[in-house]
Amino acid sequence: MKIKIMPFSAGNSNIQTPVKYSLPYQNNKSNDSVSFKANISKVYKLPLKLDVSLKLQQCISFLLGSKSNVKNYYLNALEGIQKDIKGFEGLSLKQIAFAAKDMQVLTAKQGCYNNCVHCYPAARKPVKQKGGFVNSILFEDLKTYTDSYIELKNRTGINFFQTTDKKQVPYQSLFYDADAIDIAVNDLNGNIHDFPELNKMLYKATGKKGVFDTSGWNPKSRVHQERAQKIVEYYKNLKHADELYQFNLSVNPFHSIYAKSVELKEKGYDKLSEKLYKIYVDRISNALFTFIPLMNNSNFSVILRAFKNDVPNMKDFNESAVGKLADDILGSLLARCQNDMLQQRRVIYSHGDLVEVMNNTTSKLKYISTHLISGEKVKELFLKRNPHICDADFYKLFSGPVTLSECFERLKKWNSYEKAAVNYQKIIDSTGKVYLSDNYRIIPTDIQFNFVNKEKKTGGFSMTEDFIVTKEMI
Repeated sequence: MKIKIMPFSAGNSNIQTPVKYSLPYQNNKSNDSVSFKANISKVYKLPLKLDVSLKLQQCISFLLGSKSNVKNYYLNALEGIQKDIKGFEGLSLKQIAFAAKDMQVLTAKQGCYNNCVHCYPAARKPVKQKGGFVNSILFEDLKTYTDSYIELKNRTGINFFQTTDKKQVPYQSLFYDADAIDIAVNDLNGNIHDFPELNKMLYKATGKKGVFDTSGWNPKSRVHQERAQKIVEYYKNLKHADELYQFNLSVNPFHSIYAKSVELKEKGYDKLSEKLYKIYVDRISNALFTFIPLMNNSNFSVILRAFKNDVPNMKDFNESAVGKLADDILGSLLARCQNDMLQQRRVIYSHGDLVEVMNNTTSKLKYISTHLISGEKVKELFLKRNPHICDADFYKLFSGPVTLSECFERLKKWNSYEKAAVNYQKIIDSTGKVYLSDNYRIIPTDIQFNFVNKEKKTGGFSMTEDFIVTKEMI
């Protein structure tokens, strides 16, 4: 039985996309037929007792979530149908399907400036885009990716991102180790494309809703504030809001500004510590004020995380500390709302509006999650404050990745993806390279999409293993 890996703060979803299938394939844009002949004898010589009148989509949906020997039987029969699809040049149908199953991220932006001390991807700062390096995807490459899978679906009637496997990732996202507010992608003509446009493209290609997740931004940054307001303007339309699985604002005592405030307080720099604390409070209250038009959307949430109160020597990072932080943020938000009501009336038009917003926000800041992935940054923070505790005792306090480590060892020992017995999430970086993730490690593969920037380099991901899953292993 395979182990289920879910992305952080994920839920459940069961999306089915009805499609039509016919052979030979006729291109809707022209009268030219695609030069492909499926081996129909193989497709319908089912080793399972399946009604051949079932739509091929239903069969393949089942098969993509089944054992590899059954799945490969049908993919091999359809091999060649991907011919002349730009993004799939050099890839077999099996590799294309592998990259789509459990696809979690198409990386629009790599790297993050927040430097949160609990960050489970252990995000690094973005590399500078020079000397052959890139930190974001090229718009044309993102379009190549989405157009390629849409074209493949048109030819086969199969959405390769959707299976009947209940363990599949229920959503997709445009970031892994980045903040969604930083996503802005250039095209070859220098035009900028923001999150809503990119997410809609990926949603149409995959059938999976997206995720927006931010830790706020500097209120003095005109670029970020205007970008956030455009995002709000788009998603306050409920039709557009339905393109998202979740819209999250992350509030926690692990952000680098807050963490630095704690460090300064411990060193006796009380005034500077208080200044940084207020900067963080102001940052979050500004984000909350900006997001007021979205607060009634069913997929909007504020995520608070902290250590449990009984975890030793973590009092500035525990539930009580976050409770105080939430109270101070609400106080700052109240001041913003009152000022808006009395002077500008951009969002708050009456005392009734004020009461409704504050009650709504208070309810969203009530729940504090103590579920923390025991990644290297959380471990570093904890052991720095508890140097007497060994690694083994650390993993007694937090759910350790022991089983996932065993899965990875099996993968290496047998050189077989199936032997790992785990559904790894797929991450595609800004140059089209495919990686595997179990939240504790990143495993490179030798699969890469045909992107314009395929010869470029990225800053890479933290926790990347010195082991490559080859095409022969899948």
